[in-house]
Formats: sequence, structure tokens, C-alpha cells
Amino acid sequence: MMELLLPETDAAVGLQAILAIIILTVGFRLTRSHPDWRVFWWGLLVITTAGFGLRALH
Repeated sequence: MMELLLPETDAAVGLQAILAIIILTVGFRLTRSHPDWRVFWWGLLVITTAGFGLRALH
């Protein structure tokens, strides 16, 4: 579980990115008719992308 949360290898980071894409896509699909929830999912997307960006810089 810790390897998924704080990955040390590139393969684990790839798995983390794939899981994030799947979860965010499902969230966007489920909240099509709810604009407030849509904004929430956009916020999660931005935070997740920022985390991957920081990981790439590190």
C-alpha cells in the first residue's frame, strides 16, 4: 500500500497515473448533470496533476 501512495519506482508512478486517470474519468462521467460536483472533480484533477508535476521535478 505504501508503494502505491509513495512510489519509489517509475513503474509504480505509472500505475498511480493510470489509476488516477480511471478514477477521475469515472468521476466526470458520474457528475455530468451536477455542476457543483463537476467543479469538485476539476479541483481534484488540478491537485493530482500538480502532484505528478512535483514528482517529475523531484
